[in-house]
Amino acid sequence: MAHGLLDEYNLRLESELRSRRYTAKMLQGYIQAQDRQIEYEEKILEEYKNKLSKLNSIREEIEKHRKNLPKNVNNIEMTPLPSA
Repeated sequence: MAHGLLDEYNLRLESELRSRRYTAKMLQGYIQAQDRQIEYEEKILEEYKNKLSKLNSIREEIEKHRKNLPKNVNNIEMTPLPSA
């Protein structure tokens, strides 16, 4: 009687251990995949930050040029271009 109960208990315990080991391996694989994804996303984020920085510097340069343009272009007298 007791021997049968112990055998049954040991079988359930082994099954539980196998299940937990499998789950641990699955979680370890998931965590590694997430770590790789984080590295990839951080690399992409850094690239976009660099692109944004370049875009902002270009925007500032364009704004500086725009501010240096004459205020009223219609009042500027221009000599006509020679015709061919």
